[in-house]
Amino acid sequence: AARPADELPHLLEQLMMLCSAYWSLASSNRLLVVGAHPAAARLLWPERRELAAEVAPPHRLRTALARGVRGLVALDPLSDAAAPALAAALSLALCRLERVRREEPLAQPRVLLLSASAECPSASLRLTNAAFAAKKLEVAID
Repeated sequence: AARPADELPHLLEQLMMLCSAYWSLASSNRLLVVGAHPAAARLLWPERRELAAEVAPPHRLRTALARGVRGLVALDPLSDAAAPALAAALSLALCRLERVRREEPLAQPRVLLLSASAECPSASLRLTNAAFAAKKLEVAID
């Protein structure tokens, strides 16, 4: 079902608080945000070619996240009945994290996977395969 437009600012504020809290835990923390929609998985942050971003000005992060979320929301609404591309989003994140690990061998990547969609049994195998790939790469998933 379509989300009311007034929910987007609230979602962005919650996402901003989560990102700020993560960055405040340690100055060396880096952030990568991937969004999933039934039609696509897209990198929302960082906005440039960085593998994962260090602390950024809040307005820059908010602008990039808003643009990315609006882009996902604007995708074909008929796809809402399909499974979100969580496995694709997790795979995209794992690829980026592996590249980060090559640059920073002591990095300890961690993925926080959030889903606001209904469960879809047809997507569980793909998600399970991505989870096993994360385990093999020693990436913790919360």
